Amino acid sequence: MNEQDKLKTEGITLGPLAKCYDLLNSTIGHRDRFFREIAELAGVKEGDRVLDVGCGTGILGIWEKEKAGDKGYVAGIDASRRMIDQARKNATKRGVEVDFKSGLIEDIPYDDNYFDVVTSSMMVHHLPLSLKKKGFQEIFRVLRPGGHLLLVDFGRPGSLFGKLFGYLLLSWIESTRANLKGMLPGLLEEAGFKEVKVLKKIPLREIISAQKPPA
Repeated sequence: MNEQDKLKTEGITLGPLAKCYDLLNSTIGHRDRFFREIAELAGVKEGDRVLDVGCGTGILGIWEKEKAGDKGYVAGIDASRRMIDQARKNATKRGVEVDFKSGLIEDIPYDDNYFDVVTSSMMVHHLPLSLKKKGFQEIFRVLRPGGHLLLVDFGRPGSLFGKLFGYLLLSWIESTRANLKGMLPGLLEEAGFKEVKVLKKIPLREIISAQKPPA
């Protein structure tokens, strides 16, 4: 991988897949429908400030901008510059303005208490445990008091198939082990979040909601 493609991080990045990532997601992941549902579950409202962490090719951020409207501000950060380039192209095609930029979950380039909503979809499993902890602390920092986090990622498998798949294909990857052990809610609570709950389980993944306590 060309090191100029990504910021320095211990997490895994998928920059080389940027051009085919949208096609892959739309083929096996029902991309638009899925991300539209995530934006709805995140509770994005008109005028909100929203950040998508690990934004990839930007589709979730684009749906969030649709909900935040002209008065809202939506940003997306990703360690891979190739992903950011593709996200900007996708936003231009959709005719929406989203502030996509290079950035790391462990060093989010925004002030304290800035965002109403933060989302992250299928990125946290790329992070080693120490980076997960630092990233959740950073998300907590940039959320305003009373702000909302919605996290989508691998979780503890519930079905026999999920357990088998997780064991055979994911358990050997160090960064996914905390996910498969069901540790994400506890890590969010350690970072200061309250009302942490799994809203929904989908095959191999879970959708987690968390709140930053009001001031």
